Amino acid sequence: MRKKIVLWLPLLLLLCGLLLTAHADGGKLVYWTEVRNIKAAPSDKAEKLQRVPAYTVMELGERKGGYIAVTLDGTSGYVLASGMIAVPETTAVTPFEAYVASDEKLLRIPEAKAAQYVELPQWSTVTVTGEYGDWYYAVSEAGEGFLAKSACCSMEYTVETIEAVTFQIEEDTELHETPLPTSAVTGTLAEGTSWTVTEASSNGWYRVESEGLSGFVPMEKTAIYEQRYWDENKMIRATKREDAKLIGSIPKNTIVNATKVDDHWYRVSYGGVRGYVRAVGVHKVPQWTETEREDLCVRSAAALRLLPVQQGGKVCELEAWTRLKVLGEYSGYWYVRCGEHEGYIAKRLCSEISIKSRQIDATEFYVSEQTALLSEPLHASEQVGLLEPGTVYATEWITGNDWYRVVLSDGAMGYVPKDAVIAFGAKNDSFCAVQIPAGTVYYTQPDAAFASEQTAAADVLLLSDSMSGGYLHLWESGLYVEQDKVRRIGVKTS
Repeated sequence: MRKKIVLWLPLLLLLCGLLLTAHADGGKLVYWTEVRNIKAAPSDKAEKLQRVPAYTVMELGERKGGYIAVTLDGTSGYVLASGMIAVPETTAVTPFEAYVASDEKLLRIPEAKAAQYVELPQWSTVTVTGEYGDWYYAVSEAGEGFLAKSACCSMEYTVETIEAVTFQIEEDTELHETPLPTSAVTGTLAEGTSWTVTEASSNGWYRVESEGLSGFVPMEKTAIYEQRYWDENKMIRATKREDAKLIGSIPKNTIVNATKVDDHWYRVSYGGVRGYVRAVGVHKVPQWTETEREDLCVRSAAALRLLPVQQGGKVCELEAWTRLKVLGEYSGYWYVRCGEHEGYIAKRLCSEISIKSRQIDATEFYVSEQTALLSEPLHASEQVGLLEPGTVYATEWITGNDWYRVVLSDGAMGYVPKDAVIAFGAKNDSFCAVQIPAGTVYYTQPDAAFASEQTAAADVLLLSDSMSGGYLHLWESGLYVEQDKVRRIGVKTS
């Protein structure tokens, strides 16, 4: 008999445990992080009574197999028990009064994604009775629930002297007798006005004493803009909360007007919106040091930038050998002016200006479009003449930065980039330039019997790509001219 009792004892204990488990969850408040369906019975095939959004709080009943009984808004049924999370218990605190400086929500659970909440308008007051992690449990006239600690402003405060601050008012704002939204209104600060203050409260208000006005204004309603930029793309949020609504974005290395709210957030104005950006990766816009030195030039095409960083926002594109007026420097960058633009350019991209030329073999060339002849071998220097298409030019000089020195028929001397012209070398029967006098007859085939009605209206310079039976084939038009009626200049070399 004793042996039978010993054998049955483990089974009895297991049964008791199951019975206790079946009722242990009864009355608890729980939620799931995924959508759940309330069913009419604890079965996969049972009728679905209601679809429940994620993060919705429900009251538990007894467990039956893998299902557990729940009640939500008068609907009772069963949901799969796996993955349920108990609504946490809060730690009691000595009750104190607080308010919110922006529109907030009292949440049923300490989760930003909570499906159930009570709206809490800006300046609403609450009584805090408990806490859980980064959340307070608060009670208001509208209801109760969890409220992020970062959203609460204390009703207790001290007023201290601060370093003078000048701020702007972005919209008409009321002054209060004390730094509390519930205190009496003593006046109004008009939109667009600026004020300098030397006192502030510990709960985020400035004291204004000027021009017959006296009272406190919330810092949230003021703007103290300084230029800042972020080293990565940033989201602008409606309030200073990680889960707040996204209302805009700032590309990295973009200079914006920003006000430091606290160690974690900046209030910014950008792209027509005002909101909050995390302080991570923020930098002051650097100030360059004034420098006196000779003008420089940029050796290759480069961008003039807003900031002294590699991707520092583009002001404009600079052509190679553009003259730069140096205004100052910052670290490895020059701050320069080019025409109407100012900005930063890396020192390593710049060099001293030198217009020394060396003699070369006589070179003939032409241009395919009107090209400026400049006073120096630098872009943005003064124009002294024009090179016209259809005219052959010659030079015997080239600068160290590959600009030809040219003298025009009127005596004007200047420079043109080598890569802006088409030069010719030794004569050859293949690809060459052809000087065609006015009145020259064009042929459709390399034969006298195929004369066309077209003739050269004026002296022109064209390209020939081949020769056949005493006729030159014109590359662009496909027509022919008699070889002995024109002047070949030479082979195209670049």
